[in-house]
Amino acid sequence: MPRRGRNRPLALFAMPICIVLAVMFTFIPARRTAWLEPLGGLAFALIAPISHPVSSFARWVIPAERDAGDPAIVRSLKEEIEGFKALYYRERARNEELRERIRELQSGVSVNPELPVRLIGAPVIVGASDLSGGALRVRIGRGLGVHENAVATKGHQLVGRVVSVGAASSLVRPVTDNAAGPIQGRVIPSDGSPALLCVLRPVGGGLLAGPLERPGGTEPPSVVPGDEVRLDDQTWPRNAQMLLIGRVVRLEPAPDNPLRLIVIVRPSLDITRVSEVVMRLTPEGDRVGIEPAPEGRR
Repeated sequence: MPRRGRNRPLALFAMPICIVLAVMFTFIPARRTAWLEPLGGLAFALIAPISHPVSSFARWVIPAERDAGDPAIVRSLKEEIEGFKALYYRERARNEELRERIRELQSGVSVNPELPVRLIGAPVIVGASDLSGGALRVRIGRGLGVHENAVATKGHQLVGRVVSVGAASSLVRPVTDNAAGPIQGRVIPSDGSPALLCVLRPVGGGLLAGPLERPGGTEPPSVVPGDEVRLDDQTWPRNAQMLLIGRVVRLEPAPDNPLRLIVIVRPSLDITRVSEVVMRLTPEGDRVGIEPAPEGRR
């Protein structure tokens, strides 16, 4: 008991002494405290066994932020960015496709707005080049009111008309197909001259050709390449009249009569390779039979 009492004053002053020494060593240059490095190593050896578990626990409780310099993380972020970019461009393309479809439907109505017509878009599931008959198979059938002789368009451009109707699909014969037969059109000169009739037949290569009307005693027609040729054929439904057949490519003299001109016409697009058409469906009373086009006035 007396021994414990003698050590008590030393214990009381141990902590203040350590604090004073620590403050003193703080202001002493490092080169003068090199002899204390072994003591620091001894202290680290004492606390090292518990430092790792404590650090692991701290990282588990408060996770560190991801290192942006990690190649795997950078690659993952780039893949996410590319995925979102692909989604954005896909939606933008879809939006433009819907806008184009609206423009086609609106332009189709504006040709003959006073006539009753129902417009329905129909995707082409088999192209003309994939069929021996040269027709387009479209995904629309009798269930949606499709009937033979219904007209297929692409905007203002005339594509063809239905020659066969099924329950869920139909066949559309393009006007440029060799089996389509003649079609009567009206050439509209760009200089404002009176329109001239012509009867066109497919001649291959996506072209149509036929004699150009020239009323007796008149000057040679003022038709030039680029002039529009529009449908004016009573064997086609009324709502299809004045749709665009194509544009004049060139004029040639007829082999049997040099004074007579043959007009060569090309549609504004390759109608045998379209991916979608707009069907112009008419009421029952506005359907006409598929008959050869008249030869037109000579």
